Amino acid sequence: MAGGNRQKKSSSGFFSIFSIFSSRKSKGGYSDAPDSWRRVYPSDYDKGNWGVAEPNIDMKAEAFIAKYKKRVSESALYQLDPAAENA
Repeated sequence: MAGGNRQKKSSSGFFSIFSIFSSRKSKGGYSDAPDSWRRVYPSDYDKGNWGVAEPNIDMKAEAFIAKYKKRVSESALYQLDPAAENA
C-alpha cells in the first residue's frame, strides 16, 4: 500500500516560532467561562443625559408610524373600491 509509507512532517520549523505567542490554557471547557470574560469599556457616545439616541426619537417614530399607517390605509381603500378611481 503506497499510502502507508508517508513521512510524518515535523512541527518544528518556521511556524514553531509562533508557538511562544499561543495561549498556555487548555483548549477544553466552555468559551463563556468567567476567566475568559473581558471588560467592556464605555464609549464616548455612552455619556450624556439621554444616551446614544436622539432626545425626541419617540416623537419622530410616532409621526413616521402614523404617516405610514395613513398611507397604507389610503392605498388599501383605493384597492378595495374600484369605483373610487372613477370618482
